[in-house]
Amino acid sequence: MKKNLILLLIILLLPSCYHISQGGSSSIKDNMAPVAVPIFKNTTDLEGIEVPVTEAVIRKVSRYGADKVVSVEKARTIIDGTVTGYNLSSSAIDSRHKVIEYRLSITLKVSVTDAKDNEVLYKNDSFVGSYDFKVPRESIDRKREEGRALKYLSEKMASDLVTEIYEGF
Repeated sequence: MKKNLILLLIILLLPSCYHISQGGSSSIKDNMAPVAVPIFKNTTDLEGIEVPVTEAVIRKVSRYGADKVVSVEKARTIIDGTVTGYNLSSSAIDSRHKVIEYRLSITLKVSVTDAKDNEVLYKNDSFVGSYDFKVPRESIDRKREEGRALKYLSEKMASDLVTEIYEGF
């Protein structure tokens, strides 16, 4: 009976322990709009990797409450980025030493600049995300799964990045 009461209290009180508002704790949020997100640069050997990452950031910024994403010339704030790392490594093998799971890791260098004052509002030279994914044995399926993993990881990193920029954590 006592354990049930404690469990009930935990369940009832737990939701009140976590709060995210669009007001956020970041002092830069109020003065950010309108925002520009130029296509990220790419210093990796993988051509085109910057496109899905940039597109994901634009979608997240748009959904987060920026009035709109605009050109650099019209922006109050500019979110610049560079894809500095892309690594695909095996993370699990089966009993026959065949890779059954991979880890995709992407590293970004990101800065947020106030275009009016040319002041850096946020900077992270090593924003890292990773995602583990299982693959069938055929190499053609591995490439397809790698593409899906890239899309998922781009969205997750964009979400984490925009939350960090707007919320300050």
